[in-house]
Amino acid sequence: MDGDELEDPGRSQACQALGRSRGGLTTKVHLAVDGRGLPLSIVLTPGNVNDATAFANVLNEPSPTSL
Repeated sequence: MDGDELEDPGRSQACQALGRSRGGLTTKVHLAVDGRGLPLSIVLTPGNVNDATAFANVLNEPSPTSL
């Protein structure tokens, strides 16, 4: 973009982990942890995303320590 065009609001919202839920705009943090509770992967989704739909993404994310 050269700065003269307006950003597509649908696209900018897709880059943010904000979504409508009963309490308003919220974010969900999905974690996979090891037996000691240390995070193996972290995925942020809008608050209205079902946990089951984020499950595969959580398992496929790289470990935070490997980044």
